[in-house]
Amino acid sequence: MFFGFVLFFLITWHIYPLRYLYLWAWERCLDLKSSSPPQKMPVENIESAEQLETYVRDNEVVVVDFWATWCGPCKKFKPTYEKISKEKKYEDVLFLAVNCDELEEIASQERITSFPTFKVFLRGEEAAKFSGASEEKLKSALEKVLSKI
Repeated sequence: MFFGFVLFFLITWHIYPLRYLYLWAWERCLDLKSSSPPQKMPVENIESAEQLETYVRDNEVVVVDFWATWCGPCKKFKPTYEKISKEKKYEDVLFLAVNCDELEEIASQERITSFPTFKVFLRGEEAAKFSGASEEKLKSALEKVLSKI
């Protein structure tokens, strides 16, 4: 069996198009062996009210950042929010972002009056809410909610 494969390979190697197929298959095989597990997406941008409801309902702990494009503190805090979402201790927490300029109905439904506002949901229920771009407040709210699990 092995000898037959080697003979087939040696004969077909000289057929130019098949050479690239072999090389592609070999590279693909090496990529599969060396690939790391898929990374968690740090922050998911919400595009509809239904999507937000689904994520909150289907995940145990969810953090939602309600922000606006014209809000300076929102823009400044975005890299910090993404950094927190990548921390190992929050790997089971889903981090979401809602652009309230595009999704005004969500902002009114969630009674968002200032930006940025953060809500932490535990098993579909609101467990914490605060306004302001504060890393300490966000981590404190997360720790408080995670301690209830």
